[in-house]
Amino acid sequence: MRRFVDRLVADTLKQWQQPAISMSLLWNNDTYSACSGVRRKDQDATINEQTHFALASCSKAFIVNAILILQSKGKLDLDDLVKDYIHGLTFSNEVVASRATIRDLMCNRLGLISSEGRHRQVAFSRKDLITRMAFQPFQHEFKGSYAYCTDGFTLLGEIVTRVLDAELGECLEQLLFTPLGMNHTNVSHVQAKSDGNFASPHLWLDGSLAPIDWNYEDHVAAPAGGVNSNAEDLQKWLYFILSGQSMSGKVVLPEEFLALSSVPHMKDEGQFAEHELSQAMGIYAHLVQEEAYALGWYTHIYKGSRVHYHTGSIDGFRSLVGYVKDCNFAVSIMVNGDNPFLPRMLFQTLVDKVKGVNVANWSSLFAKHQTDMGNNKVLQPFPKSDLDIHELDLLRPFYGNYCDSTGFGMATIRQHDLSVIMTVGALQFYLHPIGELCFEAYKIWPYCVGPQFSANGMININGELVGFTTTQQAIFTRLIEPQNTWKTTNNLVSK
Repeated sequence: MRRFVDRLVADTLKQWQQPAISMSLLWNNDTYSACSGVRRKDQDATINEQTHFALASCSKAFIVNAILILQSKGKLDLDDLVKDYIHGLTFSNEVVASRATIRDLMCNRLGLISSEGRHRQVAFSRKDLITRMAFQPFQHEFKGSYAYCTDGFTLLGEIVTRVLDAELGECLEQLLFTPLGMNHTNVSHVQAKSDGNFASPHLWLDGSLAPIDWNYEDHVAAPAGGVNSNAEDLQKWLYFILSGQSMSGKVVLPEEFLALSSVPHMKDEGQFAEHELSQAMGIYAHLVQEEAYALGWYTHIYKGSRVHYHTGSIDGFRSLVGYVKDCNFAVSIMVNGDNPFLPRMLFQTLVDKVKGVNVANWSSLFAKHQTDMGNNKVLQPFPKSDLDIHELDLLRPFYGNYCDSTGFGMATIRQHDLSVIMTVGALQFYLHPIGELCFEAYKIWPYCVGPQFSANGMININGELVGFTTTQQAIFTRLIEPQNTWKTTNNLVSK
């Protein structure tokens, strides 16, 4: 098996133009790692078992298991109401706010549209984001369908911190990291980079992967996607998810509670179905049956075995953690390049190997699907921040203070030297006119992947610009008395 894995990793690095692959495996109580490639494509430093990567949405299983540990200690129950832990919780659907349980958050049946690219990016803190959830629309009836929503896991993280009265990182250290000996796992990308042994994320630029700065909204969304780790620590995580124990044999989560996370709760079907693996399997898609979401895990039946896994993605990182319990097999896969279907391909290849069935050419099938999907985020050069006189004149009518009633809050548009900058919550944007009374907004960030949104001005019957709407469904109205309104907005944010 080790020789097979080493060859698989080496071949994949070449075929997928991947800077590095960090993999940990557990099979029949034998743990080992396969780490190969470079931390950064334009440098020679290679990765090893201690090199940090982002786990992204594979973090959700950590929050789920933290909740299950609290349940095993009698501190909460999965069917407790969320509002009993987060007082004042408000959704646009008051019935959901009053009836949603912890379990509902864990299995993606809340119905809320996720806030990525919207409220999450402008929120100052996790509490601020939770307040802004009052303005997020619902995409399906409560418990009526499956629809992936990272904000449910953000709420779970907040519940954990309130039960233990501690910061999220401290909670996870107490419940999981320290008992399992995961001494280099954390929920801060700044901390993950602090010892210098970290992988740089990469996005596509002119047909090849180029390094970018590692950034993530972990001050807001760490419970949903902020865990960072390395291959050495993840060996211990794999042992835990199969046994509920540390590698020294200490029971961290009793089996009856560990088993709860593996139970399918919502069928992965309907309008919002994802089919995370089967969508790329071509003629073999029929081999994946009973696709569903459990608690923090996708799950399905494949050739007679119940398979569990979760994928993860933030800019420039992709990951997958999965297991097949009846094969006594678990694996973590982390890559520092934006190849969304690469970890899934490696996982499916390894599942075939441990099951002893013929290994299909998954690399070709998954690579073709990725190409067909056009699923890669592409780097673009920053637009010029200095505008000419004509461009400034086109944007001048927008200068002023605004307030949005859909959760973005206060906004200001000001000229700074020859640039026009819009400030919304925790973010700023360069504005560029694309015509009369319309503009594109580019996030002021270490790298650029194109405009974040575009906007169109709103004119009253007197021909005055009174606000603007955006492609993110925000409606910003010009403020007449900005100081008074800002006080109200502050009250909303700090609630």
